Amino acid sequence: MSASLLRKGLELLESAGEEYQKHQAADHFKKNMQYMMGTHFVADSTITEKILTQNRGRKAKDCPVEKVKKQQPEGTVFTEDDFQRFEREYFGRAGTI
Repeated sequence: MSASLLRKGLELLESAGEEYQKHQAADHFKKNMQYMMGTHFVADSTITEKILTQNRGRKAKDCPVEKVKKQQPEGTVFTEDDFQRFEREYFGRAGTI
């Protein structure tokens, strides 16, 4: 092979590598961290208290759960004699179902 073909091949590889680097996603993490660490803005405490009091209790987890009182099971109004009397009247004979 000739030297000119080798040079053209190398140039082609270099340009392909440069194009690949251009299309790669840039990592902006360090720049973003420097920006975030560089800005030291602290809000006024009265403003933060207003925001906290406004938002307090608006979430479902902050609302207390109302306890449902369990109802006592009601006792029966009828006695065993009433049931036996009903059986006799309805079925004719007591205890022969």
